[in-house]
Amino acid sequence: MTKGFLRRTECSRYVAELQSIEEPTPDDIHTIKVLLGAMRNGPEHEAQNGTLEAVLAGEAPMHGQEEIRLATVPAQVNFRDAKHREYYQAMVNYCNNHRPEELGDVSFYGFGQAPDEGDLQVHISPAGSTLSYPHFRRYGIRYGSANHYRGFRSRYGYIHNRVPVLIQGIYETTVEVHGQEYKFLAVMVQRFIAPDEEPDFP
Repeated sequence: MTKGFLRRTECSRYVAELQSIEEPTPDDIHTIKVLLGAMRNGPEHEAQNGTLEAVLAGEAPMHGQEEIRLATVPAQVNFRDAKHREYYQAMVNYCNNHRPEELGDVSFYGFGQAPDEGDLQVHISPAGSTLSYPHFRRYGIRYGSANHYRGFRSRYGYIHNRVPVLIQGIYETTVEVHGQEYKFLAVMVQRFIAPDEEPDFP
């Protein structure tokens, strides 16, 4: 009985992994069907089979999970600290460049005086406004911060047509405007730059 339960559990895990593929091939879908057949007569079969049918009918995405899932252990950030300071202005700029339409008249700023832009200037405090996450999952794939021991092993990623990058930080800033909270999630990355000259090896 225990062996059967463990086999069904392992099949369920494989099905979940296959369903996390964004663009499944016919082989992927066939493999899922075979695994669901092996799980027959169990409650997992009914749940996973329902998901598969919804995917095949185009009523649900293949990955079967939320697009981005943040780690559950964020830490408060003080942008005055040396390890975060260089990302403060970048985070302020990100908030300005990605504000929703209803905040079109708002201008966010960091250090220094309020700018003469927008009808309302909102200060993003360097301390207390932002959380730092060690890692997040996107469509089931884990990405982590190179500056956190919980994210170090998954610190590499790709942007813009497979450009490799090193993830330096995962920040979520919360600002209050007109009594309503707005959250901005940004990932700070460092691109790899090829040397001007190829190194000479002896």
